[in-house]
Parts: sequence; structure tokens; C-alpha cells
Amino acid sequence: MEMVLPFILNTTLGMFIKNKNILNDKNIRTLYKLYYYQSELYSKIQNNFETLKINNLTFKILYNVEGGFFQYFSHYFLENNKNIDFLLKISENGNISLRSVNSNSDVGKIANLLTNGNGGGHFHASGGRIKFKEKIHSLEESVEEIKNIIKNL
Repeated sequence: MEMVLPFILNTTLGMFIKNKNILNDKNIRTLYKLYYYQSELYSKIQNNFETLKINNLTFKILYNVEGGFFQYFSHYFLENNKNIDFLLKISENGNISLRSVNSNSDVGKIANLLTNGNGGGHFHASGGRIKFKEKIHSLEESVEEIKNIIKNL
């Protein structure tokens, strides 16, 4: 019975995932395959989301997504979209998380810049908190907040 759910998920994902090496790799958990599929979907619609720049690095913002999802999704997405240097996840209360796979993208420094010296972390994974006057409630509001911060750097 324990094998039924992964079989169903893999069979279903097999109808959608283009990269059959990912699909057939038994070392990749089914959940991560789902993240890969979500990455493929986002790649198709990424032009609907504004691309921002900071320190000559391009990035996209995701609003209020779950941390575990963001960690794996960002890896798959960035590996397959080399024109984007990093992804930034932001929550309604200003918590941010940044991920990169690019050797030129030190997101620890970027997090520190965006949080006025209160963020940081590793070269490819970092975070912090941006202090907003009030909670943000949408992707659009978060993009505007980040634009304002970048403009004032």
C-alpha cells in the first residue's frame, strides 16, 4: 500500500514533466519531481512577472510561498532559466528568503542590502526581514516595496 501513492504521483507527473531523466530518477523524491514540474510551469509564465535588477543581477519575486517549496523550486527554476540570477521570496510581514545557483550571485550580500544590514546568510541561500510600515497583501505590493528599497540604495 505504501508504494501506491508514489506510483500514482509518478504516473500523473509523467504526463506533464518533459525531462524524463528527472521523472525516472529513483534518487529524486516524488515531492521534488512535483517542484520540478512547478518550475517548468513557472518558466512558461515567468514573463508575466516583473524582472528586477539589483547590483546588475536579475531576479524575480515570489510572494507568500512555503519555504520548503521555495528551496527546491528555486533550484530547479534557476538551473533551467540562466537569465535569472536569483529568486526572492517575500512574506506579508517582510520576511525574505533568497536563492541562487549562479556563481556571480552572492545573495547573502543582497539580503544584507535589502534589509538595511539586518540580513545575510550564505552565498546561495540567505534571508532577513524588511521592515514595512504595514503588511503587504499581494505580489504587486511586494514588487513595489522592493523597487522602493532598490531605488533608495
